Amino acid sequence: IIMDSLVKYLSYTPKGAVVYINVFLFSYPPVVSAVKAAYVRGVQMKVIIDSSRDDSRSENDATIKLLESTFQSPSEILTTDNEIDATWAINHSKYVLFSEVDLPRGIAKNVVFATSHNFTLGQTKMIQDAVVMTNKALYDAFVDNWEQLATYAKDMQDYQYTVKDAGDSITAFFFPRRKDGKWDGGDTILDQLAELSDYSKDTVRVFMASTWSGARGVNIAKALTDLEKKGARVEVITMSDIDASVITQLNVLSGAGGYVKIMDVNKEVDHSKVMLIKGVWDGSMQRIVLMGSENYGEGALKYNNNFLLRLRNSSLFASYWNYYEKLKITL
Repeated sequence: IIMDSLVKYLSYTPKGAVVYINVFLFSYPPVVSAVKAAYVRGVQMKVIIDSSRDDSRSENDATIKLLESTFQSPSEILTTDNEIDATWAINHSKYVLFSEVDLPRGIAKNVVFATSHNFTLGQTKMIQDAVVMTNKALYDAFVDNWEQLATYAKDMQDYQYTVKDAGDSITAFFFPRRKDGKWDGGDTILDQLAELSDYSKDTVRVFMASTWSGARGVNIAKALTDLEKKGARVEVITMSDIDASVITQLNVLSGAGGYVKIMDVNKEVDHSKVMLIKGVWDGSMQRIVLMGSENYGEGALKYNNNFLLRLRNSSLFASYWNYYEKLKITL
């Protein structure tokens, strides 16, 4: 559904419009064809694809070669080589920006298509989510991020963590969380949980992909456990192949009264990275969606290029809440 929607938006992008793509893995043939068709139609294409590790290079190689042989300036395709950590740092974001989309029901400008979904066939078989919205300030924030990644494509050492507000209810966080060449010591997910204050009214729901790992992963699980012990209602759906240390802590959460469902990775795969908060947050009753490409691991926080969207009191909250309920019942 998500990839079909992306193909639709690309097919309705008019001549003279600009499309920015930033994605970790890109090999899904219908999207590749839609990008090429848009370029031939006169759309300016600005594409960034990861090339930091052997797995991304092998997945992306054919797409990179095709687009390099197709595009002419001002269209361009860039590859990122994140060398903050030579072992596994990557550009892990997945978003597409449209300056204009001429849909049958009307023209949409400054469209942000933000998702957990890499552009591959395999990922169409996983649990994923995406947000699509028109918002000039948010669009500009993502374009700024794209341009910053283009600047540091071959060396992310000097990349600076940025936080951009798009009005009073939407905030975009762009990782890694670094300042002056090193991790700044903070954790954006823990910061959100720390804003909760009336635990008898607070509810936190998480559906999280396999990369919930390391000391950071344990710290997030501990924070959720502490909230449950204080009286909040905490529920988690995650994967059986997350770190054993995190599963151990989630078992403590379950023992404290929290709801924990560990999905069998051999039967179903969740690739979303979502936290839902309904409670007294920052001093008032609010409903918050946290979604994006950021996993709950050390790399996602300190080394990898990722984004996190925080939507406060959005109409999308009900959709996410209902989707969680569906996962809880059907998985």
